[in-house]
Amino acid sequence: FLIQGDNGTVLYTGDLRADSYFLDGIRSCRHLLNADGEFIDIRRIYLDTTFARPSHIAFPSKEESVTALIDVLRGYDSQTCFRIKCNILGYEPLWIGIANAFRTQVYVSPARYDLYDAFAECTQSSSCLPSANVLQYLMSDPESTRFHGMT
Repeated sequence: FLIQGDNGTVLYTGDLRADSYFLDGIRSCRHLLNADGEFIDIRRIYLDTTFARPSHIAFPSKEESVTALIDVLRGYDSQTCFRIKCNILGYEPLWIGIANAFRTQVYVSPARYDLYDAFAECTQSSSCLPSANVLQYLMSDPESTRFHGMT
């Protein structure tokens, strides 16, 4: 979130994976630029540092995490319905991975689907928003798939 007010601008990242994808997105995010195309003055950054300690250095990559979860899902009967809690954005690589691995779309609520649809126009000029191409991997009919992204 970008919060702008009389006391300056605050960038609130929330819980995120500050990997190269995130950093590249920050560098090209038009929402962080002023009218002259220069970075705005951010007075404070709130960064969730829950795992910023030496004992948490070895996290798997996002790709490795998606692959590991798909391997777990493959171990279940083909009639099993999966409900994956996803009350925030950032699950797009998982939805794409599941859809590709199981050759099906993933259900998300109509409200979540509409949110991704609204991002479709924005992402062409800003890489800091969820990818517009995620829509092709999603559906809003819960009866047509066994994979459900639940909010």
